[in-house]
Amino acid sequence: MSIRTARETDLPEILDIYNHAVVNTTATFDIEPRSPEGQQAWFLEHTPPHPAIVYENGGRVLGWASLSPYASRCAYRFAGEASVYVAPDARRSGIGEALLREIVRLGGEHGLHTVVGLVTAENAASRALAEKVGFLAVGTLEQVGYKFDRWLDVVIYQYRYGS
Repeated sequence: MSIRTARETDLPEILDIYNHAVVNTTATFDIEPRSPEGQQAWFLEHTPPHPAIVYENGGRVLGWASLSPYASRCAYRFAGEASVYVAPDARRSGIGEALLREIVRLGGEHGLHTVVGLVTAENAASRALAEKVGFLAVGTLEQVGYKFDRWLDVVIYQYRYGS
């Protein structure tokens, strides 16, 4: 098992993991599965300081994480937004924590000052993971998402490097 930089050949497995979350969970606010072309575009956007990484075991991608720009305006250039997704049959095995710790480490290595995580309030596992890795809950956006015929709140988490 290893964590490494995502490769183009990983995209089908990354897409499967992500689309499972789209269709079955509130971990993402996408409501339609992503296409292979959309996943390719996503991949091309993830170069340092906004990398994408995978957790691989036995030649299979079991999870992935990425840093995306937090916002497009120039003043936000030192902030990233973390995403972590784990294959359904590999959850609760430490993979999410390993990926989040590594993506945070890479963010600091690439000069980010802060990493933000947007977590659906009902997602207790992801909230606990963020806190375990050192993210602080800094606010809640109430009823900002609508999925599966209900309104969803989002908790904003922040990890700051240094002071």
